[in-house]
This record gives sequence, structure tokens and C-alpha cells, in this order.
Amino acid sequence: MPFACTFTKIYLSTNAVPVGLGLGGAVTVTLYKNGTATALAASGSSTSANVNFATASVAVSAGDLVALYGSGAGFGTGNAPLSTSVQCQ
Repeated sequence: MPFACTFTKIYLSTNAVPVGLGLGGAVTVTLYKNGTATALAASGSSTSANVNFATASVAVSAGDLVALYGSGAGFGTGNAPLSTSVQCQ
């Protein structure tokens, strides 16, 4: 991160897997700080369109490494659009 802030929300938007491109399933997107999972994670399903968000406070300092990590069966059994965003203030 180029500056200090506190992550307070993570948004996850999923869509149904188009016919013929897989079965879909549960997905989770987790915020990582300096290589370690934080409490900020949102879950959903790639079998239908839905929007989920989670809240937690994760403070970061300038120079910290921040990443989003996606996991769950939906990543291996489906091919559907998925978007995510975070709020840091």
C-alpha cells in the first residue's frame, strides 16, 4: 500500500455459470495483509447472481502488502463472471 488506511468492507458480486461452462459452487474472497488472511472475507455462490458484502476493520500501513485471495469449489467447477471490490478509508 502506498498509504495507511483501514479496510472496512469487501464486496463480492457473482453471476450464474452460463450453460455448458461448469457447475459452479461456493466462493469466498479474503483480504490478505502481508501474506496472512484477515477477518475481512465475503462469500457467495457462482450458481446464481448475488451480491454479498462483509465488514471488518483491517488497518494497514504504508508499505504493507495487500492481496485478495479467491477460494472455494466455484472456482474449480464453474466459469462465471465474478467481481469484487474493497473499501479503505
